[in-house]
Amino acid sequence: MFNKKIFLAAAILACSISSVAMADDLELHGYAKTGVTLDSDLSSGGSEFSKGDFFLGTNGSNPANQFELVGTKRFSSDNGAQGRLDFRLEYGNGGDAKNYLMSSSGGETAGTESYFELKEAYVTLEKLDFLPEGSSVWAGRKFYGRDSTANSGEFWKQSSGVGFGYETNKFAVALVGSDVDDLSGTIITGLPEGDRKTLLVLDTRIKNIKVPGGSVEAQVNLYAQKNAQKSEEGGNSDTADTGIGAGLTYNINKWYGIKDGWSKAAIAFGTGIGGHAKGLNFGSWAGGAKEDSSSILATTYGVVNLSDKLQMGTEVSLHQGKEIYGLDSLTRFGVSVSPSYKVSKNLRMTADVSVGYQKLDDPADWGKPAAYDKSESRVALTLAPVITINNDFYGRPQIKPFVTFGNTTNDGNKIYNDKKSGTFFGVVGEVWF
Repeated sequence: MFNKKIFLAAAILACSISSVAMADDLELHGYAKTGVTLDSDLSSGGSEFSKGDFFLGTNGSNPANQFELVGTKRFSSDNGAQGRLDFRLEYGNGGDAKNYLMSSSGGETAGTESYFELKEAYVTLEKLDFLPEGSSVWAGRKFYGRDSTANSGEFWKQSSGVGFGYETNKFAVALVGSDVDDLSGTIITGLPEGDRKTLLVLDTRIKNIKVPGGSVEAQVNLYAQKNAQKSEEGGNSDTADTGIGAGLTYNINKWYGIKDGWSKAAIAFGTGIGGHAKGLNFGSWAGGAKEDSSSILATTYGVVNLSDKLQMGTEVSLHQGKEIYGLDSLTRFGVSVSPSYKVSKNLRMTADVSVGYQKLDDPADWGKPAAYDKSESRVALTLAPVITINNDFYGRPQIKPFVTFGNTTNDGNKIYNDKKSGTFFGVVGEVWF
């Protein structure tokens, strides 16, 4: 029965895509990443050597089996107004099974069933006669205003949820809501009527401010949470029901104005709910903050073209917080470089090198064992030849055989298989279309 359901779902999806793919007003794009990782014992599995919370830049040791389908359906009117529907479907990239080698009957997510999940679906209207030229309005489920670092790939800025907004080339404002996750990362359900713990953000941005050497985006987020759980209900006596986040993003010409390429520098600060959001990273994960939670994030990253053949991605990130994620204090710092050398038109040699540092005030607050050190350093190195039809730094599609080595100084943190260090190898295929 299960296989029949999967076959039927796949058939419906294929027919739906084929029936509309010929339309001039429909665009389909996507992303896929899949591969295999083995350890030195020839067993499959990922590790915490992979990217996470700006701690490390390398991501060679833990390839997700992930597929995204992104579509845009466009509409037009005789009066000149235009509209579009944007949607994103995703398979994989989550659940307990994502690092296992599944057979054809197995699921890639936790449990037994596999399915496409709707990640985004929103409607945008523009060129409306009563709004200024160049403006638009939108409503729906959206990863609104996302930005991620170059090497660790962490999304440090976004308002992820369901909402609506107004946008011009210089100004944008949106109201976005999301229901709170519990500590396991699942949306809280089964609450008494009226007790839903909904988070809200009013996200305001001033964009494309021209400054010497580039442009700046300024952002202020105002947060609110309905039914924030207080101590008499099993929560904290000082659970935050409001918060604020603010930040600046500096889009720098070239690579820090020195070499051909691109670069950014950003700083974000948040208090209350904004503390859990690293200032500007809003979603269902931002609930449960304390009134005196605070967070500051500074990051700078980019890609530089050192020569016709040599490119390099760079990133430096620092995150410090107080009264966040169940800890009195948290510090994370990471530095990474990713050189890439063009051997030929279809072959690159790459490396990811990263060093990370973390300090917790009391690891026991996260349920860590007594041997877990308060401070920890990690090093990770990935070496990989990249076979591709486009040998640029972001060239895809590609197939990448790799080997990754990682090590931690923390005696109480066994990164993989009860060891402080390990070596992993495998092959990853990745494509954008």
